[in-house]
Amino acid sequence: MGDKMPDSITIHLPCYLNYKTIYTYMVEDLTLAGETERIAYSQFCKLMHTDFSQVVIPKITRLTKCDICVVLKEEKQKTMDKIVRSYYDTLYKQHNQLQREEREKYYGHRTKTKENLDKYVCIIVDGMDQMKLMIPKLLHVMKAYSGAWKLKTHLTGVLNHGRETLGYFDLHQWPHDSNLTINVLLRVLMRMDKLPDRLYLQMDNCWRENKNQYVITFLAVLVHLGIFKKIKVNFLMKGHTHEDCDQLFSRYGLKLSNNDVVTVEDKLDQIVLF
Repeated sequence: MGDKMPDSITIHLPCYLNYKTIYTYMVEDLTLAGETERIAYSQFCKLMHTDFSQVVIPKITRLTKCDICVVLKEEKQKTMDKIVRSYYDTLYKQHNQLQREEREKYYGHRTKTKENLDKYVCIIVDGMDQMKLMIPKLLHVMKAYSGAWKLKTHLTGVLNHGRETLGYFDLHQWPHDSNLTINVLLRVLMRMDKLPDRLYLQMDNCWRENKNQYVITFLAVLVHLGIFKKIKVNFLMKGHTHEDCDQLFSRYGLKLSNNDVVTVEDKLDQIVLF
């Protein structure tokens, strides 16, 4: 249920949660699995701090929050009535179960593809935070240069599961809309020697770049021309969209933060070394 951050190894849980709620979910899952032994709540909290320090429930985040999570949290905080609070907990549990099932659907496609590369192709496409990609990016910045103009660059990351990992840079020389998405997909598919019958496509829940009539029409054309027999597109729920592509970005961002990056070539060198 957590979102992997694009510039660190941390995993952010939904803002509605707290340790008590997570512990309750764990107990319920163990009960359904027939497990009778479980750790105490105090030991659970200790383990969260010691063994799972990368998993956090942020009070403030710069990433987009889920509207439903925020509303449920705010409404619950307004009342001390146990019945009403329990009602909001139930609503959140249903909401979380839905986003969890959508995420597990993607995981299922990913696993099935890795086990049957001749039958399936599973691709996830996402863009990296542009603030981490502006150049020059120096380890030591003199005050005279701190406010200087920086060149904006953009990285579109692609995980072609079981096959290869790709990154496509641009300098904002064209709009970041459906044209960018379609061109990236075409380049990825053209790199493959043989295309399987089924394509599983995972994309960010953004109407401008992905969730629009042009991308859907392009995918329909691929099926109409017989390039694929079936294409399944999956969008995670708004506010719950951070996945393994963001984990890849976090490692690359860490690499950039430890080196001087003055030119576009420097940036490309770092991604090759990475």
